Parts: sequence; structure tokens; C-alpha cells
Amino acid sequence: MSTLTEVIESLFGEVSSFASSNGGLPIAWPEVDFDPPNEGQWLEVSLLIDDSEDYGLAKGEGAIMRGTLRIGVCDKPGGGSLDSLSIASLIQANWQKSKAITGTNAIVESTPSISSPLVYGDSITVYSSIRWWYTL
Repeated sequence: MSTLTEVIESLFGEVSSFASSNGGLPIAWPEVDFDPPNEGQWLEVSLLIDDSEDYGLAKGEGAIMRGTLRIGVCDKPGGGSLDSLSIASLIQANWQKSKAITGTNAIVESTPSISSPLVYGDSITVYSSIRWWYTL
């Protein structure tokens, strides 16, 4: 059985590998200072953890932990949101439904969703949301 910490570390490791294999995209991690590049894309990672859900009838039987790994593909205005959409599509292809999360018993629950380009201040972001779960 995996712990939540192991699942998160593995998910973050997979994001690092993805970024490295796609031109060395810089990554803004949760709770870590980050200065976005002046040009080109970067990734912004956030993690949403849901409550666990019991699936056993008897007290103490199994439960499922769910969460969402959200990866924003960011760019400066005028940088071309189509490039960001292309990277978001690669994220979607990389984390397909039922993909095992390396080194854990967690899997991707459903095909990742992709948002429309969203403008936040001085950046445009396209989000890919990856739902995952594992048994406790």
C-alpha cells in the first residue's frame, strides 16, 4: 500500500520527467518561489486532495483516496496559446485513464480534461486536470 506522500512524490517526479522530455519546461511547484521566464512556456503545478471514501461494509475495511493533479501550461500574452494547447494535449496523452503512477498503487481515474486558455494578469494558462486514486 502506498502512502499519500509517496503518491505525491511520484506524481511530482512524473511531472519533472515530462517537463525534461519536452524541452526542459520550467516548473512552478506549490509553495515554492518561482519567477516565470520572460518568454516561452512554463508549467504550474497544483494538487487537490479529496477526502477518502470507504468502500467496505465492515469497520476498518478498505477506502479509496482521490485527488487531482492540475498542471497549468502558461505563457505570456502574445506567446501563442496554440503552443500551450499543444503541450496540454501532450499532458493528456501522457496521463491516460488507468495509467499506473510509478512506484505506487495509484492510477489515473479518467482521461485528463483540458481547459480553454484563461488569462490571469500577465499570463495565459491552459489547465490539464488529472484525476487519480489509490486504495488505502
